[in-house]
Amino acid sequence: MKKFKELYSFTINKDQLVDEQVKEKRGEEEVTVTRKVKKEIPIKFFIKKPSRKELDEIDMTYSIYFNKCIEKGCLTRQMIAKKYGDIGGFLTDSESKEYSKLYFDFYNSQSELSRLETVADLSDAQKKKKQELIVNIALYKRDLVNYESSRENLFRHTADEKAKNKAIYWMLLNLVYSVNAGEDEEEPKQFFAGETQEQKESYYEDLDDSEDPILKKVIQKTMPFIILYYQGSVDSSESFDKLQDTLKKEDDIVEKALNE
Repeated sequence: MKKFKELYSFTINKDQLVDEQVKEKRGEEEVTVTRKVKKEIPIKFFIKKPSRKELDEIDMTYSIYFNKCIEKGCLTRQMIAKKYGDIGGFLTDSESKEYSKLYFDFYNSQSELSRLETVADLSDAQKKKKQELIVNIALYKRDLVNYESSRENLFRHTADEKAKNKAIYWMLLNLVYSVNAGEDEEEPKQFFAGETQEQKESYYEDLDDSEDPILKKVIQKTMPFIILYYQGSVDSSESFDKLQDTLKKEDDIVEKALNE
């Protein structure tokens, strides 16, 4: 089998009964016996880079489900946006003014920080100002994200959002592979078994119903990457880890600022 290009990989340990040979004394003799023992076995998982054919399948999944949602009466993002546009927008007057000021302060702080970063030898006052800007930018970004999240909630049940989630679900079921310890990495297996999409969905539901602990860990590890990959925010383990590191630093900055 041709080796897949991996977008993102990780390892999960699974408790498994394995045969282990142990030596025992039987009378005057020492014999080797095989016993079943529970051990943590590492399983490698990875998200395969979609082929051109698979990219077409993802687009087709989106389009088909989008049209189905329209037929069932779901509104589109454009319809919701127009509806709110006709009544003056998503925000109240006071919220709109607050959002505009927030964005203005964020933009100005970013510009000032960029200017300071070009200075080779900062004075003590400039270093202090730079640190203040970093903290303020993190706080502004958090508040802007909260506004955006509130707005996005209005689109949760649109045909666009439902179709996007269906496409992401297709990616989860078809692009996640696993290799057990000792197995040939050239022969990975799809984690979600099945020849058809319906069979894969049924397999996922069976695992979910049985509260399979490995499934939960796989979802926690894969879904953030798949969503960001679908949105075009990351395209490799490196870019994903870099983004996660940036977000973690921003969260730490905000938490420290709020606790001071």
